Amino acid sequence: MNLSILNGHFNKQDAISLLTQMVHIKIEFHESSITQTSMMEDIKMHENRIKQLQNELHAVRNEINAVEGHIDLKGLIEIGIA
Repeated sequence: MNLSILNGHFNKQDAISLLTQMVHIKIEFHESSITQTSMMEDIKMHENRIKQLQNELHAVRNEINAVEGHIDLKGLIEIGIA
């Protein structure tokens, strides 16, 4: 099963805004998970993922800002049922 969450042609500001909001939602998920666990291993995993997301978002913003014109965004979530 798939969920097409993004599929469009955006100006740079809208593309950055959409991506930033999506990443922030994921960061909030990890922050919430940190407050709900006391296991140090889990906390470290969530902290590392937050840092990774922040770094990737920063890199993507820089790349988008360096490009002239519009940006195509396509995002597909593949859902596997176990």
